[in-house]
Amino acid sequence: MSNAEKRLATDQTLQRVAEGIENIPGVGGVLPILKGGTGIAVDPALLVNLESDLPASPHAETPRPGVGGVLPITHGGTGRNYARPKNHSYNGKNLKTYFGSANFLREAYSSGDFSHIDVGDYWPLAISGSFRDYAAAANKTINETFYMEVAGINHYWRYGDSGSGINQNHLAMISRDTIPMNLQYRSEASTWYDESTQNPWTGSHLFQTLNNASNGLVVLVRASELGQFIYTGPNGAGMRTLGETKAKGATAATGWAWRDRGILFLPTEKEYWGNETWAEHGYGGANALQFELFAGSRKHLSKGLGNGGSRTNYWSESSSAGSATSACSVDGRGNPTYPSTAGTGISAPLCFLLA
Repeated sequence: MSNAEKRLATDQTLQRVAEGIENIPGVGGVLPILKGGTGIAVDPALLVNLESDLPASPHAETPRPGVGGVLPITHGGTGRNYARPKNHSYNGKNLKTYFGSANFLREAYSSGDFSHIDVGDYWPLAISGSFRDYAAAANKTINETFYMEVAGINHYWRYGDSGSGINQNHLAMISRDTIPMNLQYRSEASTWYDESTQNPWTGSHLFQTLNNASNGLVVLVRASELGQFIYTGPNGAGMRTLGETKAKGATAATGWAWRDRGILFLPTEKEYWGNETWAEHGYGGANALQFELFAGSRKHLSKGLGNGGSRTNYWSESSSAGSATSACSVDGRGNPTYPSTAGTGISAPLCFLLA
C-alpha cells in the first residue's frame, strides 16, 4: 500500500468514527466522537507523517487553527473535514514536515490528492551557489532558504497552445519573500537582452538572470530537492503563456502571442492583484486569473528582501502601459507601481510550477 493510500485509509476510518458508523472498542454500541467518544485504536502503520507540535485533545470539538483537511482524533482534531482560515490569518503548514520527502509530496498532488495540501502551505527550499546577474553583468552568490508557498492548485489547468495545455495536476509555488538581493529588469531602461522576442519579459535581462540554462538561477533551483519535479513545459523552457507583443521602443502592445514563459517566471500584474492597474489592458492580461494566495488580503503580497527581511519592492513580468521603459511591480508599501526597468532597490520572488 502506498503512503497516499495509507493516509486515505486512515482518514476514511476516522471519518466513519466521527459520524458514528464505526464501533469504539471498550464501549457498548456506537459512540461518535462528537458525542464525547475518544476514537479507536488505529494501526500505527496507517499513521504516516501526521506528526504535530500541538497537544492532542481527543475530545476536541473545534479543529486546531492553521491546518486544513482532515485532522485525526489522535492528533487533536475531530476527524472531520473543515475549511482552513482565510488568507489574512493563515500561516500555512510545513509540507516538508508533513510529507517527509519531495517524493511523497509529489505522490499526493500528482494523483490529485490535495486533501493535505492547501493554498498557503509551504516547503522550505534551500538554494546555494553562484549564478549570473545579466543586468549587472556580474556573478552573484546565494545561500538562502525560501519558503515556497502554494499559490494555486491546478491554477493553469489545460492552459496553453500545445496539445491539451497543462493537463496534469500541479502546484504553483511562489516564495513568501523575495530573492535576497536587488535585481534589475534591464541593464538600462531602453536596453533589451533579446529584442527579437518582441516581449518585454522574455526579452529582459531579468529573464536571463532567472532562466539562462548555463548559469541562471534556474540551474541552482533545479539542483534542489524539488528540482526534479519542476515543470519545464513542452519545449524545456517553462509553461506556454499568451504574452503581450510589444517590441523594443514601443509604448503600447500591438497584439499577443504564445511563448515559453521560462521555468522560473514572475506573476503578471493581474495574477498579483486580480486586475490591471498599470499593465497593458487587454493584450497584457492573458494570464487573467489571480493567484488564490493573493486574494482578499495583502498578507502574502507584502514580501521581505530575503527570508524574513524588511519589506521590499519586487517585479512583475508585465510591462507598463504607455511606456517603453517601465515595468510593473509591487512596492514595499503593498501598492501596484511602475518603476523604470533599470530601477534599483527592486527584487523578485522565486516562482515555478510543480507537476
